[in-house]
Amino acid sequence: MSVVALLDGLVLVHGSARAEAALAYRRKRGIGGPMRMAAVILTLVDADCAGVLFARNPVTGADEIVIEAAWGLGETVVAGLVTPDHFRLSPGGRIVEQRIGEKDIAMRRAADGGTHETAVAPELVEAPCLDTATLARLAGFPHRRWRACCWPQRRRPWARP
Repeated sequence: MSVVALLDGLVLVHGSARAEAALAYRRKRGIGGPMRMAAVILTLVDADCAGVLFARNPVTGADEIVIEAAWGLGETVVAGLVTPDHFRLSPGGRIVEQRIGEKDIAMRRAADGGTHETAVAPELVEAPCLDTATLARLAGFPHRRWRACCWPQRRRPWARP
C-alpha cells in the first residue's frame, strides 16, 4: 500500500466520526464533548488460519476464553461468511466446548495488498483449523496481556501465518 493510499484511508476513517450513523449513536447514548478518533495500522499477514479471541465470554460474561477461527484471514469470521470453529476454554486453557464449523471459503491476501475469496479444499471444510498446541498458546494470551493492562474490550483478532 502506498503512503498516499494510507493517508486517504485515514482521512476516510476520521471523516466517519461525523457520519449521520455515528452522530445518531452519540446522541442516543448521550455522548457529548469533542469527538476523538484513533486508527490502528496493521500489517496484513498471509494467514493460514485466523479469527477472534474473547478474554471473557461475549454472550454470558463468564470468565472463560472464547475463540472463533476459520481458514485464511479472519474476515470470513467477523463478516459471518462461514460458520467458524468455536472453542470455549477455561481461564487455565482447558477446552470446555469445541464445535467445528463449516468453513467452505477463505479470504486470502492478494498481491495488490487487498484480499480475495478462495474455495477451501473439501477435506478441510469441516476439519478443525486449530490444534491443541495453538489453542493453548492463544488461551495464554489474554490473561498474560489483558489482565496486566486491563484491556477494556477484551476482544482480539489473531492470525496464524
